[in-house]
Amino acid sequence: MKLKAGKLNAELTLFIVLFVGYTNLFPMIWHNSSEIIYVTPLKTQATTDSASIGSLIQTSAGYFLKAQSDFSLLLRNVEISDPSTINNTEIQALLKSVRNNLLNAISNFRSLKSLADVTAYDPYIVEKLKRFDYDTLKAKRFHNKGTWDEVKGYLLAGDVRGMYAKTLSTLEELNKMVDGVYVNTSSTAYIFPDIEVLYGMHSLFCETATFGQYSAEVFYEINK
Repeated sequence: MKLKAGKLNAELTLFIVLFVGYTNLFPMIWHNSSEIIYVTPLKTQATTDSASIGSLIQTSAGYFLKAQSDFSLLLRNVEISDPSTINNTEIQALLKSVRNNLLNAISNFRSLKSLADVTAYDPYIVEKLKRFDYDTLKAKRFHNKGTWDEVKGYLLAGDVRGMYAKTLSTLEELNKMVDGVYVNTSSTAYIFPDIEVLYGMHSLFCETATFGQYSAEVFYEINK
């Protein structure tokens, strides 16, 4: 019985460790936890609260990261293929997936921005953002200075709505770029996009991902 009890305790301990680790890591990738700056409104107001905004952030992030992942697969196909033998049908299928996921990301981000625009800030969180040691975190993580300073500017001012507006605008710009190179896969006149176009799309994907990650890192730190 002692052996069984010991085994049970070990299994329970492992479960707790895994569970705590899981809850600490998920979701923390792209703008996550920024919803804590919003307070739950009075019952007489619209039913908007931080939990709703957080759920929309998570959903939008999932779609954006899938779009970025598919675009990376597209770049891989370009990298390992000979220009004369590249599979344009496969490229177009990936572009279609990128486009669909970006559209879903944009739709959810528009909804969360609409909720955020009518939900009050929590003064306590705004003050924590003003007092946060941004320079120490930047030095610790070796962050890109330009993007980090941009995120710092929004958060130091407590302007999460402005940060959301910036992200939504970038997502819409990305979608326009994808629309510029996507055609129906049944088209026989498809011309592979210039590499300069792919460079631009890749840069904007990376910048958008990094911008969202940096904000998530700050909110992760102040929410510990």
